[in-house]
Amino acid sequence: MSGRRVLVVDDNDDHRNWLAIQLTTRGWNVSMARTARAALDLATSLLPNVIVSELVLPDARGMHLPRAVRGVVEHHVKMIALTGVPLEMHIHDSARQAGFDHVHPKPVDVDELHGHMSA
Repeated sequence: MSGRRVLVVDDNDDHRNWLAIQLTTRGWNVSMARTARAALDLATSLLPNVIVSELVLPDARGMHLPRAVRGVVEHHVKMIALTGVPLEMHIHDSARQAGFDHVHPKPVDVDELHGHMSA
């Protein structure tokens, strides 16, 4: 398996699939999850290098995902949040405090996202 493993977490099927295609063309081995619970289960078996996650998920655990992942995965996983909320809002600070390394607004600028994933 490639050393560039990313787990994309988003309950919007179209967005999740679109982002997976974009990242695959940039050389990432992409796995996908629809909920935070599914993401946590996959993270323990897939050991991704990066998790890109929507903050608002059906099981309402998007903000808790970084702590949960880091509690069960022994290596450092870069955590990147996606949000439709303007970054000027408190959500940016809250996401960083929750353990996300970066926060990206939607619509996603894939080149910028890829830059943060690769750094």
